[in-house]
Amino acid sequence: MVVEERLSAWLTERVGSRVRVQREHTGELRLNWVDGPTEPRMRDMLGDFGKHADIALPDTACARDLSELGRTVAVLLWLDRDPDRTELLEPEIVDRASTEIGYPERAHPRWQRRARNLRSVIEVERDDLVAGVRLLLHRSTATGWDAALAWLDDLEHRPPRHLQSVP
Repeated sequence: MVVEERLSAWLTERVGSRVRVQREHTGELRLNWVDGPTEPRMRDMLGDFGKHADIALPDTACARDLSELGRTVAVLLWLDRDPDRTELLEPEIVDRASTEIGYPERAHPRWQRRARNLRSVIEVERDDLVAGVRLLLHRSTATGWDAALAWLDDLEHRPPRHLQSVP
């Protein structure tokens, strides 16, 4: 079995979702995965594989993608860790949460529900998480972080059309 296949199987088993490993024409390896660990954590796992397999890996590029639900969960978890972050700009919140929160798909079902509820208020044609974060931050500023989370919990019982967007 070639290194790419061994590495892909080894990482996939540890991550819990598929990790694609491809060798570029330069000889560099490229890893692609959805949700799962952050890039620094994946790099740690690469080091563990090198020790486990007793081989030196070539330079490796990592490309983590997040599902829309995963990105939304990451934003909620990241903000919940420090609600003072609600004072940051929306694009920065989305970017930092997306790079700093690992395994959003393993978050408690309550956070998964809240993320789905927030996604339900985002305009379908725009599917813009930044707009959803703006709405959440507006709520948080007006009523506090805990009340904003309670609002997300309550959205399960209300049709989204009753909600107002924030300019």
